[in-house]
Amino acid sequence: MGVLGTTRAVAPACAVPGILGQALVYSRPGVLEILPALPDRLDKGAIKGVRGRNRNRTTVQSLTWDTGARTAAVELTSDSDQDITFICRPGVTSVTTSATVTASSLGNHARVVSLTAGTSITITVGLLTGPFKLVNGNSKQVMDVSGSSTSDGGSVIQWPWPTPSRRAERVPRGLP
Repeated sequence: MGVLGTTRAVAPACAVPGILGQALVYSRPGVLEILPALPDRLDKGAIKGVRGRNRNRTTVQSLTWDTGARTAAVELTSDSDQDITFICRPGVTSVTTSATVTASSLGNHARVVSLTAGTSITITVGLLTGPFKLVNGNSKQVMDVSGSSTSDGGSVIQWPWPTPSRRAERVPRGLP
């Protein structure tokens, strides 16, 4: 770390891991969120040894994810008996763990998980990520946005599936 007048400069070697860590695991009292800001280019990876912040009192021994396979697994241990709200913003299609899991008032991207002090558990999550096709229930045709427009008021068109000349569009991550 260098000193420039009264301003301190932080070396990128220290800042980048912290920023990346927060993009993968975020915590606050009673909440543990995985993959809150996962960069698109990190479609597969792992991180180890993340300690919960702000009195969360949980340690993430490991977090692995593979958006292509639509899975993530987190192994964690709590220092105390507690219920945490477990959040995965890409969306949750399934949760498998030995802990008690209940629905959360936050919606389908969150669950309440009961943790026992000193007990390591693994939570495996089915992720709602990757390319999607939206199918009209009546016509059985799929949706596309004309010209791949990202502007307000872009025209939505329908076409039969599969059509080789069309491509599947990626729905952005982080939609609740």
